[in-house]
Amino acid sequence: YLGGTTSANFLDDYEEGTFSPTLLAGMTGTISTITATYIKIGSQVFVNLDIVGTSLAIATIAAFRSLPFTIKSPVAPSGFDFYAASANGWTLGGSPANQWAIGASLTVSADFNFGPVSAVDKVYGTGTYQTA
Repeated sequence: YLGGTTSANFLDDYEEGTFSPTLLAGMTGTISTITATYIKIGSQVFVNLDIVGTSLAIATIAAFRSLPFTIKSPVAPSGFDFYAASANGWTLGGSPANQWAIGASLTVSADFNFGPVSAVDKVYGTGTYQTA
């Protein structure tokens, strides 16, 4: 229970775990590891993606599949952003060309995508979406 003992305060759906996203297309370089975690509270899912490698680059869009839960249809409002790390430090993606997309807004048949970046050693993404 959160903040009381009535049924309105009962948290009945909480889960934490890992998932294994599959790169469909769009990223070059050598990927060493992909670590993906999630927290699900009710129908809201929070995801984190950490890609480590060498000379990672995305010319336009890198497309991934396999989010931990099915995306609500029609696609509910969601928010994603990513950061890229190189010798010059971290860069926050934020312009329309530098953000994650989910579900129906994708240019490729994928669960999520992001880009572009060039010659980085680490890409970290974080976001939230609603599940069915």
